[in-house]
Amino acid sequence: MFLHFLNQEQQGVLLYLTKEVMHSDGRDHELQLAQIEILSKQCENGVEERKISLEELSPIFTENKAKHSLLLELIGVALADSRWHENEKALIEKYAHKMGVSEQKVEELKNWVLKQMELYSQAISLLD
Repeated sequence: MFLHFLNQEQQGVLLYLTKEVMHSDGRDHELQLAQIEILSKQCENGVEERKISLEELSPIFTENKAKHSLLLELIGVALADSRWHENEKALIEKYAHKMGVSEQKVEELKNWVLKQMELYSQAISLLD
């Protein structure tokens, strides 16, 4: 949803980090896999997954819009299975900390994602 705020390098990093978040709870949930597939299709042509170290995160994501967009997408993947697993939360908070984003901001972003999920569910019920 917010990939247009990320350049190609950042999109490649996003693809890598989404898988790290998904694997962090020890399960590959099909809804998380589907969300990652959607993100992959929304990336610009030619974007490939880019593995990075934690230390490389901050120099790649320097602007708040890019940092927050990354975190929104990662939270969306984490919550795709309707669970906020402690390992997923801890990993996303670690990424946020490395980029200088507060835990409060992460909580605000998570709450926004949850609201969007609720609105989507309401919209689906309106279609019946």
